Amino acid sequence: MNCLSVSFRTADINIRKQLAFDSEQKRAVISALTAEGGECVVLCTCNRTEVYCLADTERALNVLSEVSGLAKTKLTPYVSVYCGKKAEEHLFRLACGMESMIIGEDEILRQIRDAYRQSTELKGAGFEVHTVFQSAVTCAKRVKTETKISTAPVSAATIAANEASAFAESVNVLVIGATGSIGSSVLKNLIAHKNVTAAMTIRRHGGKLVIPDIPEAEIIEYTDRYEVLDRFDCVISATSSPHYVLTKERMESSLKTEKKRLFIDLAVPPDIESSAAETEGVTLLDIDHFAALAKQNNDTRMTSAREAESIIAEELDTMRKKLLFHDFLPDMEKAASYIDSLSAEKIIYLLRDELDCAGLKRILDILRKAVDGG
Repeated sequence: MNCLSVSFRTADINIRKQLAFDSEQKRAVISALTAEGGECVVLCTCNRTEVYCLADTERALNVLSEVSGLAKTKLTPYVSVYCGKKAEEHLFRLACGMESMIIGEDEILRQIRDAYRQSTELKGAGFEVHTVFQSAVTCAKRVKTETKISTAPVSAATIAANEASAFAESVNVLVIGATGSIGSSVLKNLIAHKNVTAAMTIRRHGGKLVIPDIPEAEIIEYTDRYEVLDRFDCVISATSSPHYVLTKERMESSLKTEKKRLFIDLAVPPDIESSAAETEGVTLLDIDHFAALAKQNNDTRMTSAREAESIIAEELDTMRKKLLFHDFLPDMEKAASYIDSLSAEKIIYLLRDELDCAGLKRILDILRKAVDGG
């Protein structure tokens, strides 16, 4: 399996937003890379876009370029390529939160599950994808259960809520995009702060009004967002809109009261026009702002991260044995017949000649244990 990755480590938000694929674009990538019986999973989050596939990396890069509209020469410098075992290890580390902006954050595991589920629904997952992704999810569950890497509340949603709460002694916050997973998480974190009064925008999807089950928050129609903007000290936006939900021009005409305000944009592509930061009294923070805060939180998790590394190594080994054994199954009958024709002593000498020292020692230890009745 190969992996092509564009993340916050390699690209800024201007590049990442061009790779923030919608459902149809992800479908197009999967279709292109499984056209000849291959396997493919496409993962898109605020901080990364990754393609896991059995196709060669050059072909995968061509597909990424075509679907994103980015010229291959412009895209290539931002792409990290992982092949074979490196790709497997990267996925396991990613699922466990080890590659996140905030080490140990939980949201990435849900996003990996969703990406894997979409691949399965589109017939893009075969034995290798099933084995690798299911094993990665199992590994992440072990890390979450057996270490403290995820105990500190430091997801992007939590940090944003904390930042809003600390903005003033009493803060009135509007969340745009509360029906989404990140917006919903932000809102739930906000109402846990006693000094915060929260409101959320709602909008119609397919003619149906979607209202999150968060009774503590005031409900405002999305179309009225500019009309109510002046009431709020802080606005947090986290929609999946391909267009700006707040522009500088309309913000400036809506903000009548002179006071300091905090705007937080957790979306990729951005929800808030960057020039809005020039508005008098406005501080605008985008998703990349949280990288510095993440580093501070990451430092407190290093002990648990080392424990997680050991678990990842164990689970990777287990998964790779499954893949090796599956590949060997077609030869099982012939191998069993060949072994039957050899003496036990001959087999041991064959193993001695073919294995390295560590492998031979492991075999001999197993034989000794069996002989001793262990």
